[in-house]
Amino acid sequence: MLNTIRCPEAVLFANPVAVAACAADCVLATAGFGSAEMVWCAGFQSGSYPFDGHVPHHMGGVRTAAVIAQQLTASVHRALLV
Repeated sequence: MLNTIRCPEAVLFANPVAVAACAADCVLATAGFGSAEMVWCAGFQSGSYPFDGHVPHHMGGVRTAAVIAQQLTASVHRALLV
């Protein structure tokens, strides 16, 4: 709940429809052309919203750490600290 107050756009990007749209970003990333328009996607990883440091499904240690690092980087960038 606190994350929604801190980052209200997470409601738009942290839903099944937006996460399903990340499949197109995955295909583009595979071809070598990442999509700058899909800011809520993290390429092959999954959606990067919400920025709560939680990964809903286990993907392995390295891949899960990559998603959490992506969330942290996006969160710090959103706070204008980077």
